[in-house]
Amino acid sequence: MEKLFKEIWNIYPRKDKKKISYLKFKKMFLKINSFSKQNNISVYKVFENWLWAELNKKQILDELGKIIPEKKQFIPHLVTMLNQERWEDEPFINAYGKEVKGYFDAKNNLWLKISLKPKVIESKLDKKQIEAYKNTVPITVINLHKKNIAEDNNHAESSKLFLEKKGISL
Repeated sequence: MEKLFKEIWNIYPRKDKKKISYLKFKKMFLKINSFSKQNNISVYKVFENWLWAELNKKQILDELGKIIPEKKQFIPHLVTMLNQERWEDEPFINAYGKEVKGYFDAKNNLWLKISLKPKVIESKLDKKQIEAYKNTVPITVINLHKKNIAEDNNHAESSKLFLEKKGISL
């Protein structure tokens, strides 16, 4: 449990109240673990998803996925998140009513979005990171692109480029 808390603490942008946060994390672990099993994700991913959504809802990230220093104060303390059981908050929904997900790239210290047009600067990523990113594309997104190509609609060309960049054969 301590190792898991350290992993979560490492991605958490506000480094205040660590001891209190850890004690609360231990106390709430069964609830969080139950939530993670219900949603078929890891406990770490519960925090990563919630934090990514929180950063986007409050517009705390710049276009590259870095936290804007002046807005860091609007991120709740980890203990606050735990006390209020915020991991159960609604996911981040974009203007089109779609759930948008992201993840933390620890090597580059960036919050990246998983989307049809990801804001990933590939020149900054090595081959291993690019392969790892390719694996984060949901099957529904891949199927949407294949459907665009099969229907030869207005998005067919961009779908071909997207799948080629991801190394996905048609």
